[in-house]
Amino acid sequence: MAKTVETQQEEQGFWGKLFTGDRALWTIIALMMVISILVVYSSTAKMVYQGASDTGTYSYMFKQIFFVLFGLAIMLGVHKIECKYYRSLAWVVYFLFLGMTIAAYIPGIGVVINGARRWLNLGIITIQPSELLKVATILILAKQLGSRQQRIEKMDLLPPLEFWRWGRTWRRVKRTLNESTIPILGPVVLSCAVILPAHTSSAALLFLTCWIMLAIGRVRGGELVRLLLLAVAAALLAMGALNIGRSDTAAGRMDVWLNTLFGNEMVAVEDLSDTQRSMVAIYNGGLIGKGAGQSIMRVELIHPECDYAFAFIVEEYGLLFAILIMMLYLWIFYRCKVIFDRCASGFSSLLVLGLGLMITFQALIHILVTINFMPETGQPLPLISHGGSAMFSVSLALGLILGVSREVAEKTLERPRSESLYEK
Repeated sequence: MAKTVETQQEEQGFWGKLFTGDRALWTIIALMMVISILVVYSSTAKMVYQGASDTGTYSYMFKQIFFVLFGLAIMLGVHKIECKYYRSLAWVVYFLFLGMTIAAYIPGIGVVINGARRWLNLGIITIQPSELLKVATILILAKQLGSRQQRIEKMDLLPPLEFWRWGRTWRRVKRTLNESTIPILGPVVLSCAVILPAHTSSAALLFLTCWIMLAIGRVRGGELVRLLLLAVAAALLAMGALNIGRSDTAAGRMDVWLNTLFGNEMVAVEDLSDTQRSMVAIYNGGLIGKGAGQSIMRVELIHPECDYAFAFIVEEYGLLFAILIMMLYLWIFYRCKVIFDRCASGFSSLLVLGLGLMITFQALIHILVTINFMPETGQPLPLISHGGSAMFSVSLALGLILGVSREVAEKTLERPRSESLYEK
């Protein structure tokens, strides 16, 4: 006789009841959090030797342990919430994080760190609310797409351009704006516009994730092409003609990247860029690495514990271990795909896959920067790099994914009538 959910939970004991949902995903999270503490502890050892610094490696390690434990608490709390509450509270969460992100730009409220005003001091911790806004935007987009699955393939995402048929076209424009452009694209455009001034790469990452979600959500291909072209034109206008965002920083990073990629002139060691130093670290590591605590380039890299964590991992633990970490990120995406296939509604399935894409893309961008396939972006390595904002946002995303997986396993996931045509 088949066992009920309650019977299975009773047999699993305390830990089985606490860590519900996708067990494989919980295993990946545990491994990465342990790796995170080890990486931060070893990579920040250089702080001991900096005479101007009054902090040592233990303070960074204890801080990272706090971030890890707090992130774990977020996952445990969020993944126990039913998916229907994600949907009903989506707009509240979105406007909360949007308001916090805007507040971070206000002098006297926002905090400037590393030349960028995108942080909020909450007393015990300083966070970057734009990281949380990315998760909230994906939540909203999943909600909007999920509720339109019965008719999404017939809807225009952007208003038509037939201006020569003004009377008829204007009625269609109003209908398109009210039914799809504003409710679906409005939150995405607003979030990207708010994030862009302080963190260009995060805005680009969010747009790319949302664009793929639109494709998975069955938006027509022609509409996706129009949106992509419009977004590229808007980004060039904002950063070029209007000088919105950290365009000077982005241009400088682009120059460094191109010089490193195509230049062949000799450069003194002290003049190496961080990306060049990260490549030296990767070269030093080889297949098996120099050993834990034996990194040389951690003293030269500005942020080995954050922006160049992958290069530091290769130097100390080797390329084979780094490949294992890359496989863990692919495993996260694979588990999201498995949960996606088992979901009963458009909202939950799009939410899981969108968040999985965001985490995987961020890891990919971080790795590509360290090997000079991309200009420097400042994107941390999810679940591993030092920092509270990155840890909390990824923990929130994983908590949502685990929550959906828990309801899938318990067969309690609701299937709204408006999403009944969304079949896998």
